[in-house]
Amino acid sequence: PEFDKVSMTPKTVTARYELSRRMLLQAAQVEAILRGDIGFLLAQALDSAAIKGGGSNEPTGVIGNSSVPVEEIGTNGGAFTIDHAANMIAAPLIANAAGGGFLINQKLHKAVMKTYDGEGLPIGVTTFFRNQPIAFSNQVPSNLSKGSGTNLSAAIYGDWSDMVIGHWSAVDIVANPYHSDVAGKGGLYLFAFLDADVALRHVESFVVCKDIIA
Repeated sequence: PEFDKVSMTPKTVTARYELSRRMLLQAAQVEAILRGDIGFLLAQALDSAAIKGGGSNEPTGVIGNSSVPVEEIGTNGGAFTIDHAANMIAAPLIANAAGGGFLINQKLHKAVMKTYDGEGLPIGVTTFFRNQPIAFSNQVPSNLSKGSGTNLSAAIYGDWSDMVIGHWSAVDIVANPYHSDVAGKGGLYLFAFLDADVALRHVESFVVCKDIIA
């Protein structure tokens, strides 16, 4: 075995929620809704960073990690085929990494559902992806570009247990009733902070395709 060090440093994600005076009067009734909304905002931001984060002030996600192997389609993008899916499944295994599952957006999902065999019958999503686990998220970008190709989608295959998401704190919530936008109306801003980072233990466990016309 070979060993290396994977470093992580905290990055802060923030969510802001404005509460009106009348909402504050009903705080006991809406507390669960507020907690759910704030949790959703933070989770979306962290998921987005883990999938496609570009580094610097945000975590480096799978798509933003230049060391992750790439399945190329064409100079200007192209259609995603069953052969591309097979290549992505095989890449980690050839590199002595474990297999895993696909993560795609709904645009690619729609395109795959319209893939037919030689007799005009749908191949089916499960068959197209060779019976591998599939998850769907529109956090997977559909606005990429390559050459003259625009609005290209991405797909990721990997062993997701090799993605580490580190937390330095629980969610910190700070109330600010003094902000000029709310003070005169008797409301307040609710700020939530979460310190986290994303790292891949083994980049060969993942493969990305970023050139998909879907």
